[in-house]
Amino acid sequence: MDPKVTQITCSFVKRDVVVGFLDQVGVLKPDVSLDVISIEPSEPTDVVCLARSSTESPFFYMYACLFLDLHASLPFDNLMVGVLRALNVAHTQLHPNIWASIQAFRLICDVFRLSPTPSIFLSYYTSHPAKLALWQSLVGRLGNVLFGSFVTSYNNFKEKFLKVFIRPEGVKYFFNEAGQSKFPLSWTSKPIKFKEWPCPPSSVEEEEIYSLFDGLPLNFLRGS
Repeated sequence: MDPKVTQITCSFVKRDVVVGFLDQVGVLKPDVSLDVISIEPSEPTDVVCLARSSTESPFFYMYACLFLDLHASLPFDNLMVGVLRALNVAHTQLHPNIWASIQAFRLICDVFRLSPTPSIFLSYYTSHPAKLALWQSLVGRLGNVLFGSFVTSYNNFKEKFLKVFIRPEGVKYFFNEAGQSKFPLSWTSKPIKFKEWPCPPSSVEEEEIYSLFDGLPLNFLRGS
């Protein structure tokens, strides 16, 4: 892993800091029981790309900004799970700007009562995985950029991550029946690289989403 990742220490190592943060934000979807996860302080030696050992209870890390600024909630929906699986990355491996674009894409689809799909979202982007293990980003395809950057230089998120333990009641939300995680829980060494997403629209609804976004004015999508 790149030292820019492994040398970052977590600021959420005290219980009162974690409790204070959780008092400010909701981390679970409204219809999900509180006993599916447990959010605990990180150890001073923890790094966000760390993978759990085979003897540890399942856990993953979550950047605080994803809850606080981007209104992410657990467990992830099919859109987020699908994007992570398609790119072969953990959720903390994605730069927050990409999270913001996914949230905006979901919101617009919700307004028009359409079900957002990973294939449609990714079709607007090109993937350029970093040579070293750094935060991954997506680049809008030339002439086909969906959204402007959420923040031009979003750098103050890296040391603020929470440790999320998956309780037995929550296993079904994060693992399939075969015991495999539904998305990478820790950083991967081989994010997917693509110039053009290879999956064309496979349903009438996906065609409708394409038509919707292609028909919206660029200044609406890019906030200019």
